[in-house]
Amino acid sequence: MDRVPTPFRRAGPFTKFTAAFARAEGGNAAVIFAVVSIVLIGAIGVAVDYSRMALTRSQLQDRLDAALIAGVQGQGTTTAETFFDNTATGSIAKSVSRSFTSESDGLSGTASAAVPTTLSSVLGLKSFDVSASGKAVRPSGGSACILVNSTTDNQAFLANSGATINAPDCEIHVRSKANPAAIVNSGVTLNVKRVCIAGTNIIKNSSAAMPIETGCAAATDTIGPTLPSPPAQTACTVLDQNATTFNLKPGTYCSFNFNGGTKVNLAPGFYTITGTINVSGSTFTGSGVTLYFANAGAQIHFNASVVKTLTAPTSGTYKDILVYENQSNALSNYTWDSGPTDILSGIIYLARRNMTFNSQTNIKSHALTMVVNTLIWNDTRWNLSPGPVLLGSGAGGTAMLTR
Repeated sequence: MDRVPTPFRRAGPFTKFTAAFARAEGGNAAVIFAVVSIVLIGAIGVAVDYSRMALTRSQLQDRLDAALIAGVQGQGTTTAETFFDNTATGSIAKSVSRSFTSESDGLSGTASAAVPTTLSSVLGLKSFDVSASGKAVRPSGGSACILVNSTTDNQAFLANSGATINAPDCEIHVRSKANPAAIVNSGVTLNVKRVCIAGTNIIKNSSAAMPIETGCAAATDTIGPTLPSPPAQTACTVLDQNATTFNLKPGTYCSFNFNGGTKVNLAPGFYTITGTINVSGSTFTGSGVTLYFANAGAQIHFNASVVKTLTAPTSGTYKDILVYENQSNALSNYTWDSGPTDILSGIIYLARRNMTFNSQTNIKSHALTMVVNTLIWNDTRWNLSPGPVLLGSGAGGTAMLTR
């Protein structure tokens, strides 16, 4: 009697495929195994490399965002580019590029990088491209144009009787948290947007209302890290002691005395100061100039009745920088004495100086930013507007990311 095959003995397509695979010669099986292995390795590689790509994109975005914030608080695209170039996007990214654009309300930027593949390379994928974009703006409100940078000095900011500061669009930021961090005496007028003091202990010997906030987030120094190196020093320039008019050219100047009645005219350019220059009863004028104090003892000491008109360059390597110093200088004191009217424009960066302004110093500025270690005002008259470079932190002056 014939036996009817059971369903388990009926050969289907899958059974035939597996049987054929089993009968295959070793070489063919090896080829099939190799192909399947490549696909599996490639799939695993894509997963691994996607994770690497996502990490690099996040790092690139963080790097770009930090550069945008620094740029808005510093010198725009120059600061942003320097900050970006001096930070790293992990150890994976290759061919990193960036671009920053100044806008009316802040700074925008893009960045891109290539992420080399690992296991995905078996599929012919050599790298993945990642990109980031963003924008940082400063909200409307006050801007910090004066930063007192010391974090530890007692009375790092001292305003004595007669000091009158008229700068309604500026903020004064004091980073000290000492006790007291600041002293404001009677007879002081602070017509400013805000005085932000990081410390909570101050002495205010005046009943007058003042826009002082304590315990606030004072700005940090975003200018110092971006300052350009000075040119190489040259031999000291020799001047005629008996002249009545001095037409100075860029170069290196050591100690010298400009006596009463002289006129000092500075041609545009860079001036390195290595000693003390005393100026008495003169006019001291320069447009498009940068003054650099090469050591702790370098300074220009303005005595009684010197009329000063000084503006920073508007382009080039030292754009917007009026006065700055070697940041490795030891801390030193610097006194800026009387003048009927001082017209100053640009950045005054003297973060290693304890600055004192004396004797009815009258400063008028259309654009001034100043960073000092400590600051004393004695009977001063200042009329200021924010400079081309602003520092911001905390409410009212914070740079914010908008995308």
